[in-house]
Amino acid sequence: MNEKSLKLEYYAHISSKQARGWLSIPTKEPGQRVFSTVIAPNPNLTYRDKFENEIAYFESAGDLMNIKLKLELFLESYSFKDKKIKFPTKGRLFDLYTQSEPFLKQTSYIKKLAKKIIEKNGNNQLDALQEAFIFTTQNFKYKYPILERGTEHLDPGCLMGDCGEYTAFLVTLARCLGIPARPSTGFVLYPKTKKIMEHAWVSVYVSGFGWADLDAQYASLEKNSTQAIKKYFLARTDKRVVFTSGYNIPLQPTIPVTYDISFWNKAGLLLKRNSVQTLQPFVFSTKGVPRFQSSIKFS
Repeated sequence: MNEKSLKLEYYAHISSKQARGWLSIPTKEPGQRVFSTVIAPNPNLTYRDKFENEIAYFESAGDLMNIKLKLELFLESYSFKDKKIKFPTKGRLFDLYTQSEPFLKQTSYIKKLAKKIIEKNGNNQLDALQEAFIFTTQNFKYKYPILERGTEHLDPGCLMGDCGEYTAFLVTLARCLGIPARPSTGFVLYPKTKKIMEHAWVSVYVSGFGWADLDAQYASLEKNSTQAIKKYFLARTDKRVVFTSGYNIPLQPTIPVTYDISFWNKAGLLLKRNSVQTLQPFVFSTKGVPRFQSSIKFS
């Protein structure tokens, strides 16, 4: 066991007549190695979706549902210095992660912007991606809460949103450049202060490496573009745990019409009966009005 490994614990408590819950389980990817995973109680079902997420499903017919997830993992930093990196240009992964989909709709504005960027950079995808990254950091403004999520609701004349909207915009712009891209959602950990921040950022697929991070929202807080690129363009310089990749996460089984789905929608996370925008790391639906508590900590 690596002596620098971290222990992370997540707890969810739901009080309701009946409940169904879906928990996303972190898995291995660049910058993240999972040594052990303990879930209690045992889920009713586990499944993998097309976005490579592992999801546990729980069902309770009683008054309480208590979920515990314990992880031991090692988080690594990386950055790319090689200007010769390449992105896939065909295949299943390319098709899946360059498509238009809910929350990541390839609007006429984003398509025109991508065309302008790629032509300006002589069809060099890496240079075009860097320009798209800087454009997002300089033209997007942070705003929370968000009334309507997804690129189709963005105002081209006044780009505003939280980390999820920064991510949706840059993922869609990268896809329009022909680069496989997906949202990553999870937590950023600060060991010195023990602070944990919910967050969303972008991952693009680099041939021969795997998914590499871009974080336009955090980069927008840097003093200049040089620092923004160094820390947050194809780099992971802080401790991050990815719980879910992609938006439009499928729910198995689907939510019955007798179960209420308003709890998460009121909180700004769009939940449907067959999918949810993202799992970070847990969603549920109940019969009756629920009381919900959750916590996450690491050591």
